[in-house]
Amino acid sequence: MRDQTYDHDLLIVQTGAVVLGAEHIISLLMDRFSLTNWFTPAPDTSFDETQCAVMTEEFFGLLIGVYLLT
Repeated sequence: MRDQTYDHDLLIVQTGAVVLGAEHIISLLMDRFSLTNWFTPAPDTSFDETQCAVMTEEFFGLLIGVYLLT
């Protein structure tokens, strides 16, 4: 069931990328994962180092999943 839900989530993100544009979707995802500040030259994040690594891994995992299903 979880795999099916994840596939549906990726389909929704792909549809959003087509409708709204990839740059906008990536910006929204970075905000959703609270990583917007992490990608700036002087990162200031509310996560500790371990949490930031986990959130970054999840973010990139989602991007890779969206790319692989296209």
